[in-house]
Amino acid sequence: MSLGHAYRYFKQDSALFYAQQAQTLANQIGFHRGEVSAFSLFGALMYVSGNLPKSLAYSFKALQIAETYNLQAEKASPMNWIALVY
Repeated sequence: MSLGHAYRYFKQDSALFYAQQAQTLANQIGFHRGEVSAFSLFGALMYVSGNLPKSLAYSFKALQIAETYNLQAEKASPMNWIALVY
């Protein structure tokens, strides 16, 4: 995920690739924190690219997963992107 975050502002295609890889792997192994991080990064990428509806959708998905599994610290990132859109 670190590469995805590093590339989000200047290599969005690479950031999207790494986020997709992370989300797939996190889903396969049941790593919910990783899923939250990946969906939050999707939301960030959509925000940076100007696609606000998709940014909200991905950010709310990340927040939903964090709330479902009581991942309090992981709520911060998707909530930040949701706030930036509004």
